[in-house]
Amino acid sequence: MERWTALRILVDSGRAVGLWGVNSRGESEIVFARAVILATGGAAGLYRRFLGDPGGLGLGHALATE
Repeated sequence: MERWTALRILVDSGRAVGLWGVNSRGESEIVFARAVILATGGAAGLYRRFLGDPGGLGLGHALATE
C-alpha cells in the first residue's frame, strides 16, 4: 500500500487482523487481512552515526509493541 501510514495494528483475541491508518489524502481507513506483515525498514535515524536512511525512526517497531 503506497503512500499509506499505518497507525495501529488491529488485534482480536491476541491475533493481528488488520490495520488502521491514513491514506495520502489524510482520510482514515481500516484494512482487514488474514495476515499482517510489517516490513518497515530500520531505525538507523535514531543514532548519531549510521549507514542507512536517516528517516528510519523505528516506527514500525513501535507499532508492533503496542
